[in-house]
Amino acid sequence: MAQLRALVSVCYPTEKEALEELERLKEFMPRTPKHRGCIEWELFHSTTDPRKVVLLEIFDSLDSYDEHHRSRVKGRKNATLPPLSDHWLKGMREGTSVEFYRRELYKLTDEHVWVAADEVKRSNAIRFA
Repeated sequence: MAQLRALVSVCYPTEKEALEELERLKEFMPRTPKHRGCIEWELFHSTTDPRKVVLLEIFDSLDSYDEHHRSRVKGRKNATLPPLSDHWLKGMREGTSVEFYRRELYKLTDEHVWVAADEVKRSNAIRFA
């Protein structure tokens, strides 16, 4: 099963708001990797635009990601993470890009060819001359 990579980039109205949200998100970072299927969870503050915060999440499946996301929806009973803040939601409406990718693992062969790590998908190869 393919993994899922979610990349969320939020641009806040001010650098101060971005820094406040960054600190808030850091508070619950240790809890996120404990979610079923969470492989990686990274948080970044842009060096080129100080109003921008970027969140990178990798989950072992779309189902695991959906479960994680539902745990953060405002008002949900028994939520395991804090709800998305009003700043985050405001930023999402005004200056957000959200990207989802199917993450496939590849390995480099002795012939310098990238092939899918999963043998069933080996027909998907990238060659560099």
